[in-house]
Amino acid sequence: MIYLSTIIYLVRHGKTDKSKLIDVKDDGELIGHTEVDLDENFIPEIKDLSKRLELDRIKNVYSSNYIRTKRTAQILSNNKEIKTDKRLGERKGGIPNVEMTKEEFYKKQFDDPTFKFPEGESSGEIMKRTKDAIIDILKENKNEEALVVSHGF
Repeated sequence: MIYLSTIIYLVRHGKTDKSKLIDVKDDGELIGHTEVDLDENFIPEIKDLSKRLELDRIKNVYSSNYIRTKRTAQILSNNKEIKTDKRLGERKGGIPNVEMTKEEFYKKQFDDPTFKFPEGESSGEIMKRTKDAIIDILKENKNEEALVVSHGF
């Protein structure tokens, strides 16, 4: 059951150095699971967003278990306790097919929700795990407001 009186603010983590998000393996690049902190130059913008959203009434704050999401959540919530949920984590991109362009990959993943690279995660898999997390958060926050900081997908 979903409660219509519950409000969840969904926020993508603050800016990072994208070049640091790629892990290199012996057999190719494994995209998405590198632990990267926020770009320090971007923190004032996160603080500004916190003031504009007036998030003082937020009861619970949720984040994936990545540094960049936890730190964004801490700044937005004025250092409230953060509940981490690995289901809100970054997409496991896997080892990309070098024959496929970025545009072909994005089209393929949306045309076929089961498509994924080796050691990766399909769009269908990521949608299911994040949907399950959001449903649980809705149940835990009946008639409340909550903040969820996650990733771009």
